Amino acid sequence: MTITPSRINIIAAFAFCVMVVPEFAAAASSPQDQKPKVEAENITEVARNFVHPPASARPWVYCCWCNGNVTKEGITADLEAMARVGIGGLLIFDAAVQEPAGRIIYNSPQWHEMIRFTLGEVTGLWQVTFPFQNGNVSLDKLASWSDSNRNDVKYFSGTATYQKTFRLPAEMAGPGRRLYLDLGNVKVNAQVTLNGRKLDLLWKAPYQLEITSAVKPGDNLLEIAVTNLWPNRLIGDAHLPPEKERNVAEGSMRSWPQWLLDGKPDPSGRQSFTSNEIWKKNDALLPSGLLGSVVLRASAEVAVP
Repeated sequence: MTITPSRINIIAAFAFCVMVVPEFAAAASSPQDQKPKVEAENITEVARNFVHPPASARPWVYCCWCNGNVTKEGITADLEAMARVGIGGLLIFDAAVQEPAGRIIYNSPQWHEMIRFTLGEVTGLWQVTFPFQNGNVSLDKLASWSDSNRNDVKYFSGTATYQKTFRLPAEMAGPGRRLYLDLGNVKVNAQVTLNGRKLDLLWKAPYQLEITSAVKPGDNLLEIAVTNLWPNRLIGDAHLPPEKERNVAEGSMRSWPQWLLDGKPDPSGRQSFTSNEIWKKNDALLPSGLLGSVVLRASAEVAVP
């Protein structure tokens, strides 16, 4: 079989999680103590890079679109699989092989749309931080918090922050170019921060915003703080035994609990309180979080004569 590459393009570099490993503590009170501290820091850096390799150390792969047989669904599946095993990026090329010709003709408008789609598909691990103990979660695929097998995530109500780094190819930026971030589906609102610059608060569809002024060629740090609604926390707390002060049949309170009057936490572990119980433990949970797909879109300004 003869494979003839017709073009090679560097199209994408994946985003990676940045994991923080605590440094060795070394208190120095004299110059003699400085050397062990430096050596400990060097050892820590080596260990950190070994466990969590930097982007420059991750392998790249060839990706062959065989005679136009390519789909957006296949591209997304391939990129997600590559991200899961730590691939750092890919070189994509079109090749003449013995398979029947597909529907995507090389260098056609449809082929260029596939290239743009591949560039814009933000894949890889998301680091999500919830405001409770052991609240750091790594996701290789966006999903509703209510689908989690962790109860503290499943029944969470509040704000959790998604973080990832993505690499923007230089050819996507520059004069006459505009870049947009599309978050897909969000439940319920999202505050976007890019490279430390707080952008728009998105509270209704479409969850899209222009990022031209905040994005830069190379690595970009994206943070998305997503807030959901209250019912999931109330449903989770409904699994706990009812307060002795509550009329179970009606759901109303006969008197205020003493812990509430004292301004203390509920001793049963309940994290919410309502004077009337509206949500029951068997009620359906609401979809919550960043559901995606998250896509980066580019446009070019064209002068119309």
